[in-house]
Amino acid sequence: MKSIIFCCILATFSFSSIYGQVSSAEQAVKKAEKKVADKMIEKTFNGLVNKLFGSDSTKTTENTSVRTDSTVTSNSSPFGGLFSSKTVDKEFKFDMTLDMEMVTKDKKGKGDVIYVKAHYSQDSAYIGTEMENIFNIMDFGDKKNYALMGGKVTIMNLESFIDKANKKAKKKEENEEIPEFTKTGKTEMVAGYKCDEYLVEDEDFTGHYYIANGIGLNPEVYAKTFDANPAINYPKDQRGVILKMVIENTKDKTTTTMITKEVIKQELNYDLSKYKATDLSKLF
Repeated sequence: MKSIIFCCILATFSFSSIYGQVSSAEQAVKKAEKKVADKMIEKTFNGLVNKLFGSDSTKTTENTSVRTDSTVTSNSSPFGGLFSSKTVDKEFKFDMTLDMEMVTKDKKGKGDVIYVKAHYSQDSAYIGTEMENIFNIMDFGDKKNYALMGGKVTIMNLESFIDKANKKAKKKEENEEIPEFTKTGKTEMVAGYKCDEYLVEDEDFTGHYYIANGIGLNPEVYAKTFDANPAINYPKDQRGVILKMVIENTKDKTTTTMITKEVIKQELNYDLSKYKATDLSKLF
């Protein structure tokens, strides 16, 4: 309940700070986290290694001045190309976009709005998320995460992340009851679509979910995207798509709202072979 796939949106600045662990919606929208993650992604692994080993510098000994080039790349020894990939023979096609706003407000009603686009494919189990200058793709087929930024793509393994999430959810199920979606009978128009309201409650949170049917997205594909976040007990027989959610933290009195402003039906293609790749999937 404390998290939902739309926080994977923020895989752009999550996934262990770079791609993120799916955390609570409150954590996902923290401005500070976003800034740190943007910076980390921009540097990528090569930049981080250079920082650890030091940049080009001139070291002076007693008798000579020695030029020391400590620049390290993914192809340098001892790495030997372990993390690099000349090309990624992968193409993603999206045919529907949810243009959304997310905001977490404190008990005083203050909070910053984050604008996010979630891209879906009608017949493929992957989701693209776009925020500012970062485009992130979570592929649940080959269980890989692809982050695109500045003409580069960084690849990370999604399988271990999903496995850990499933184990955590299973353990939680054994220790406590996972709250169910309850249909309230209320309806609301969101982005031009009629939505049914569902209520989810536990001791810490109260969540209102507004689910629309018939927007043209394959429900099986949509439900598959929840594999990365089993903490939310999304109904297996649900045929709709969440267009709005409001989560109230009963302890700290914060409220997180995600609302779809527009459902855009247009095709987007991403050919990853055109991007310079850094493959970190062998590490994690």
